[in-house]
Amino acid sequence: MPLAITALYGAILGLIVIALAINVTMHRVKLRVPLGGGHLALHIIGIALIAGRVVQTWGMWATDQTNIGRQIGQSLTWLSVAALAVLNLSKLA
Repeated sequence: MPLAITALYGAILGLIVIALAINVTMHRVKLRVPLGGGHLALHIIGIALIAGRVVQTWGMWATDQTNIGRQIGQSLTWLSVAALAVLNLSKLA
């Protein structure tokens, strides 16, 4: 039964993401906002996010115990999400 529960919430979250994406697209078209954001910053954060996920996965597969791979991976992930949030907020001002 846990798979059905996971599928339920995954589906709900998927619909929310689609609704938000449509909303953003409609506003960007209406306001004629081109694709924005510094490419270098986005590449750096994207690489950090991917590296964080890979390192954390490696850490989880290595052992069931907490280890440096899991800690570094999770930290990179959180920092990447925080950096993206800050970049988004800075574009609002």
